[in-house]
Amino acid sequence: MILATRAPHREDLFRGILAAALCLIAAALTLLLPSVPSYDPWSWLVWGREVIGLDLRTTTGPSWKPLPVLLTAPYSLAGPIAPDLWLVTARAATFGAVATAVVLGTRLGGRAAGVLSGGLLLFSPWLWGATWTGNSEGILILCVLAAAHRHLAGRQGQAFGLAVAAGLLRPEAWPFLGLYAIWLLVEDRRRLAWLAGGLAVIPALWLLPELWGSGSLFRAAERAQQPGVDAPAMAPHPAFTVTKNAVKLAPLPVLLGLVAWMGGVLRRRSQVAKILPSLALGGLAGAWVLLVAVMSEFGFSGISRYLFAPVGIACVLAGVGLGWAFSDLVKLRTPRFARRAAALLIVAGALVGVAPHFDGDSPTVNQLKHEAAVIGELETVVAQAGGERALEACGPLYASYQTTPSIAWTLDRHLEDVSPYARPPGTVMRARLLLADPIDPPPNAFVGALRRHDVARTTHWSVEAACRVR
Repeated sequence: MILATRAPHREDLFRGILAAALCLIAAALTLLLPSVPSYDPWSWLVWGREVIGLDLRTTTGPSWKPLPVLLTAPYSLAGPIAPDLWLVTARAATFGAVATAVVLGTRLGGRAAGVLSGGLLLFSPWLWGATWTGNSEGILILCVLAAAHRHLAGRQGQAFGLAVAAGLLRPEAWPFLGLYAIWLLVEDRRRLAWLAGGLAVIPALWLLPELWGSGSLFRAAERAQQPGVDAPAMAPHPAFTVTKNAVKLAPLPVLLGLVAWMGGVLRRRSQVAKILPSLALGGLAGAWVLLVAVMSEFGFSGISRYLFAPVGIACVLAGVGLGWAFSDLVKLRTPRFARRAAALLIVAGALVGVAPHFDGDSPTVNQLKHEAAVIGELETVVAQAGGERALEACGPLYASYQTTPSIAWTLDRHLEDVSPYARPPGTVMRARLLLADPIDPPPNAFVGALRRHDVARTTHWSVEAACRVR
């Protein structure tokens, strides 16, 4: 009996290790393509290095996020390859999320559903645009889908641990984590110790590092309520804008699959045990979107990246719905050519929907190439300027908001040591990181300053200094 229960767990462990290895290999190979972190990941890298050096400063930059820094801290010991290590981690997690979608979809609706679930997530345009540059949404989707899968497999402890990890990435996960903890406790009171410990990790790792780095327990929450001008929170009706964005994120095949899933649920309403897990996932996704919408009404930005987890769940449910639809066609003895035609229609619709986003000349791809080219020149322009000390000889360093963390990482400085608010005396490092934006800081930032002179220039960078007149 013991061997019978342990064997499946050993098999699951072997499959998990094999899948993780394949995801890591695939992610490492992606570094052969233009690759560079974006604003938030550069900041996590800087903070990870500061944690190791016991000199954390979080007064500027994005909102604090615990889980990435738990990884970038040891990565910082690897020196210049730390950014690549983080990119491999983020991309491997994204591949892992796709693999988990396959496994979860298979559990919920059969093999066809699993393949469709993974395919719909893999070819979602929003997924790679964010995770390619090292954002943490791929890790979040992996944690959420894996937590659901492990719960359905009867491994509630693992599911809770993955839910805690999700809670270390997004505060929207906290209410669901709390409800799950209550359910686990009601089911078995002996779980109290490890449930309490897991929940205690959340405030400890969100608040205490901010107290250390900025002197304020709630700096992250305050930063999250400073949305950009194009954030849903700034729209006339924030909640409506968030909901609309959630629908827009889902490609047409996913929306059609969700319709098929709802129809499949109605047809199987007498099979409660079969439809209950997918209904619970659907409720989680809907509640998550609602939570982001409500938070946007109170000043939290509500940007599209906050919706990636529920839309990732929607991809799985859409795959299940389409898998059920094929199963129903088979049961109805639909002619084979009709089933093949339906399959080809779904594939064609998916390709038509996502192909423009993966085209080599698409705006997303062009932006990624451009960012890699700009940041790739950073060490060259620093060397041309004479190194870190020469750059700071005239005073503080100034750069565009988007490039400050990458410069801070390259120069081994705190985020606060590179400011986006240029004024003489000091040194300005100008570049255009976002193709849609002008060169920043503007060329006239030091106009009128005495002893103004060019320091270095490359294809994408120009460095100008204005020294103090003695």
